[in-house]
Amino acid sequence: MNIENCHYQGFLLNRTGSSVIMSTCDGLRGLIKDSDGEEFFVEKINNEEKNNVTNNNKENDTYIIYRMKDLITKKKGKCGLNHTRNVVEHDFSIQHFFKEHWRERRAVSDKKYIEVAVVVDNRKTHELGETKAINLAIEIINNVDRVYKTLNTRVVVVSVTVWNVVDKIHIALKAGTTLDGFKTYYSTVMLGALKMRCDNAQLITGIDFDGDTVGLAPIGTMCGYSSCAINQ
Repeated sequence: MNIENCHYQGFLLNRTGSSVIMSTCDGLRGLIKDSDGEEFFVEKINNEEKNNVTNNNKENDTYIIYRMKDLITKKKGKCGLNHTRNVVEHDFSIQHFFKEHWRERRAVSDKKYIEVAVVVDNRKTHELGETKAINLAIEIINNVDRVYKTLNTRVVVVSVTVWNVVDKIHIALKAGTTLDGFKTYYSTVMLGALKMRCDNAQLITGIDFDGDTVGLAPIGTMCGYSSCAINQ
């Protein structure tokens, strides 16, 4: 499958300290940080939403731009670390994430690279379609890369796998169970049988985990056999 080169990073002209992370795969979609620190999200509205827009030309793409601070997520999620079955919870709302991570940091002297392999489960693949699922995976890592650039570290995608027929592990409502399965798959199949060259693996799932959990990772170091995480 040919993947379109449609993921970008940049800045606003004549706006010092501004940042832009944008995808053009299916219209415009991305994040804009102005020089005063205010954050905006832009995306194309779907055909159903177009009917609610007055004076709208339905033959052309229509976009909505809104402030991140006004964004209401359908689930106020928690992400954490799985260590002896205890989850250390953190606020994982979109507003909190970008408030914490857009902050400029002092760069370290040596540039580092983190190579990430992404897996999209069967549920998410069927929800979006293969092409959109792959683009979503790349878009997410592009956002992560922008955060880590301030630490002189680049995060790059080396592989995107979509489970378009059947899931290779049991995707459970309990996040800890799913993480255990993916951790085993990563160490024995991805790093083992397939001999993939990557430092970390991320699973994107379409399941809605029990409770407030939206992401989970084991405690450990990068580049190890347990260097992976699950995300909904």
